[in-house]
Amino acid sequence: WPDAHFATGLAAGDEICQSRAGLAGLPNATEYRAWLSDAVDDAYCRVNLKAGKMVDNCGEPALPHLAGAWWRTDGEPFGASIPYLVHPEQRVLNPPRVDEFGHNVSVDEFLWTGTSFMGSVGSNTCADWVSAAAGTTGDTGWTDMTSVGWTSFGGNPCSSSGHLLCFETHLGDPL
Repeated sequence: WPDAHFATGLAAGDEICQSRAGLAGLPNATEYRAWLSDAVDDAYCRVNLKAGKMVDNCGEPALPHLAGAWWRTDGEPFGASIPYLVHPEQRVLNPPRVDEFGHNVSVDEFLWTGTSFMGSVGSNTCADWVSAAAGTTGDTGWTDMTSVGWTSFGGNPCSSSGHLLCFETHLGDPL
């Protein structure tokens, strides 16, 4: 992946998010994480700066829920906090169809996630984000979706070009 600086897997996604946030002049550029899951870590946990699986409370006594709120880079609200983005709430306020500069991306583009509507790993992760081999697929969300579709609405061949969804990991300004 461009901007991955030789990192692989989830670390590559995080590196891309941090590089792109820095290029866009976003504050706290080093605090961005890619909304990606793999066999070891769920996106929900990663955005809370934890490792592991939601079923194991991301390694904590209780499932963390402090991440958020998030605003899109065009100033529109995305979601109030992490529990509101995933099942059962699924309250994404505006679809993730803007890039790091606040420009609209096409409504028919996909987001690599590997993440189910629950916030946990989905069915396909491009071999934990290290393979673009023929026959491998990755779960995707879509830039024009809210509810379930922003994180989980199909899959694409791993050799395809898609977007990443990047989240700032500290508490954001309330909506």
